[in-house]
Amino acid sequence: MIVFITGISGSGKNTALKVLEDNAFFCIDNLPIQLIPKFLEVLSFTNIRNIALTVDVRLKDFFFNNFEQNLNEFFEILERYDAKLIFLDCRDEVLLNRFKANRRVHPLSVNNPLEGIAKEREIIKRLKEKADFYIDTSFLTPYDLGNTILSLLNLVPSMDLTIKLISFGYKYGLVNADIVLDVRLLKNPFYINELSNKTGLDIQVREYLLSDSFTIDFINRTYGYLEFFISNYLGRVKNLLEVAVGCTGGKHRSVFVVEYLSELLSKNNSNIKVITEHRDISKS
Repeated sequence: MIVFITGISGSGKNTALKVLEDNAFFCIDNLPIQLIPKFLEVLSFTNIRNIALTVDVRLKDFFFNNFEQNLNEFFEILERYDAKLIFLDCRDEVLLNRFKANRRVHPLSVNNPLEGIAKEREIIKRLKEKADFYIDTSFLTPYDLGNTILSLLNLVPSMDLTIKLISFGYKYGLVNADIVLDVRLLKNPFYINELSNKTGLDIQVREYLLSDSFTIDFINRTYGYLEFFISNYLGRVKNLLEVAVGCTGGKHRSVFVVEYLSELLSKNNSNIKVITEHRDISKS
């Protein structure tokens, strides 16, 4: 399946593209029209079958140089590859609020966004007329927009989730993640002579931490929270959840907790892929 996404700036094209990417589409943002046939030809020799591309006024060569010729070539591409065209629209007042909230400017008018919106509507009106599907995103959440697109394309939402568990040391800085867990409240193996030079990957550190009933209670409560969170997160937000676990140095407690949670999540969730990363384990 080949899907083109177009529409007014600020209507949610990037969100739509991300939804398709999360559902096994190979996605490209604003590939020049002249390159599309060659691009699709190359992909025909691969096992990639679902492709999504965006087309909008940022492609200045397409819209402002030989527009009629470019437009006809684009329509020919749609027919030749039996591609679907989705047009996203949005009310002017909502677009203005989105530009303000995201601190973005309209690509056709930096100082007068309403003027830019009006100009863009005129430029892309033939794409709107040609579209297979029209979606007004004015009152849609990203979740609703994703469901609408998948429904129109007769696609079943992907229910596979990847969880990335990252251990880190607070002394080396925070990790940018969806969830950050602080495990500095667990007893610290660093102060045990025979454990100081080991890591949370070593059985001795694991046994030391699990000998404390508080550690076991903490792990169980944390796992329960993650299970609850995942069950409501899956398919609603995105298909990658990053969980950072921090201790002082990122060598003992956070590493142990990441490994233990990874084992529990992998064992009890067949539709979840768990990957781990220990950012600071090798630092002194």
